[in-house]
Amino acid sequence: MKDIIKKRMKNISILGLTFLLFNCNQSKVETKTSDDKTIKEINQILYDNLVGVERGPFPEKNDSGYVDIQIEDYIDGLRKFKIFSEEFFKLERERLEPCRKSLIKLKYTGEPGPGDWENQVSCSFFHMYWLRSQESPTGYEIKNILTEGDIAKSEMVFYDEYEGNKSYRDGHIHLEIHYSKEQDDWRITQILRLPPD
Repeated sequence: MKDIIKKRMKNISILGLTFLLFNCNQSKVETKTSDDKTIKEINQILYDNLVGVERGPFPEKNDSGYVDIQIEDYIDGLRKFKIFSEEFFKLERERLEPCRKSLIKLKYTGEPGPGDWENQVSCSFFHMYWLRSQESPTGYEIKNILTEGDIAKSEMVFYDEYEGNKSYRDGHIHLEIHYSKEQDDWRITQILRLPPD
């Protein structure tokens, strides 16, 4: 009788463990699908409001009559989309500060001319920084979404379309986008332009 009880207990344990493992795997698949969907939605907001448009910051005249850019106004404009982390804003400040430092040495004269602002290597006012282009592509694709716990990354690849055929941008310029989960919400922490400049 004890052997029969032990055998039944063992079968129940195996059945219970199998059920638990199945539920865990099912939960992981549902979470991954949900995370992938959220990341794609974030990337759509990113493309529509930063990558595929000229967002700034743009040069303007400061109180002393020199050229300046308002980095914090630019950051505040990005905050409203609720897809960026504080880490991303820190990196943007670091990216833009060399531009600002080179501009504040220039007297504001109005519109830039040859040999003026465009020669400031740390600035990029005359094209979409993230695309390295003055023209928006027809579209983009999201590839290689990788999620591991509370961090993730994906690639945004750009293409132009002509007569139904996709032509990917020269050198296959694309973005590698990094995310972290902050209080159950995914946020962009870093955007890398690839291949590097």
